[in-house]
Amino acid sequence: MFKEALEFARICKAHGYYRKGNAMFRVHGDGVLQIIKLERDRLSRRLTISLGLQSMYSELLPQWFTSLGCIPRYCILDVPCKESSNPINYGSELQRYERELSVLQENGFEWLDSIVTQAGLAEALGQLDTSRCGKILWNDAMKIAPYLCSEQYELARKVISTIIELYDAAIESHREWMKKEELEAYVKRYQDDHEKFIELLEIVCKHDFVKIQEYLENNYTLNSSYAKFCRTNVNDFRV
Repeated sequence: MFKEALEFARICKAHGYYRKGNAMFRVHGDGVLQIIKLERDRLSRRLTISLGLQSMYSELLPQWFTSLGCIPRYCILDVPCKESSNPINYGSELQRYERELSVLQENGFEWLDSIVTQAGLAEALGQLDTSRCGKILWNDAMKIAPYLCSEQYELARKVISTIIELYDAAIESHREWMKKEELEAYVKRYQDDHEKFIELLEIVCKHDFVKIQEYLENNYTLNSSYAKFCRTNVNDFRV
């Protein structure tokens, strides 16, 4: 993997990405965090190129800006782009990796370069979901900030509501078989996040634009401290 990792890093650096271990990071456009990682699949152990897109206005964790802790949730083959002009049969692990690298170079970078706004990020996440799962996943907290930034408040509300509903359904499901002490521990584990979503849903439903902007700006400021190593320019494109 050492040879492939060096080649992978060289190619990504040429497009403005910064290396941390086997992961490459870039903050692009108006606050679009892009992650490309070379790793081994957990099940097959084959080399694969993973892709992650997040908003700098989202609630991100500091470990998500590290090689081990980042969360690139998609495969580069999920990118909605034209077929490679140099197709490769999946006869071996190396050929599969070469196919993914070819897609990244021929189509992936161009597609990633085109995602320069929060509205574009929201659309791109939907495209990746559809490519991978056949539909947009509405229980994805990473879509909340892009929708809020692009004033798609009803879609933001739909995501937050879906997350809350799934949490409530999980509690009711666990109540049927968990012991009281186990259920209390489960509820406590996720209580803070649950309350945050309820508070966020309230300000979105009220169209409290001052608090929405404050929420987004606070996230952006904190994430900027984590992302100092991968800013591609010194301009501030905050919405």
